[in-house]
Amino acid sequence: MPNNSVKNLPNNPESHNLIREWTQVGRAAARAHGRTGGRPPKMTSTKLAQAQRMRENGMHLTDVAEIIGVGRTTLYRHLK
Repeated sequence: MPNNSVKNLPNNPESHNLIREWTQVGRAAARAHGRTGGRPPKMTSTKLAQAQRMRENGMHLTDVAEIIGVGRTTLYRHLK
């Protein structure tokens, strides 16, 4: 990979293509090492099962969300 800094490239379509190419190469290398990118999910299957049990026992959604460490919106989305 060339030893250029993105900051030093002129702002033109050719530079954008170079940046795109470097990014694709970097992402492919990361995938080859098992990295997929993106934010890891906050709600795991274990947390979801725990939340469902708590709801079945009559616990309020706000309390369940606080205990398992997710937001109410996240909890609502997964319990549908």
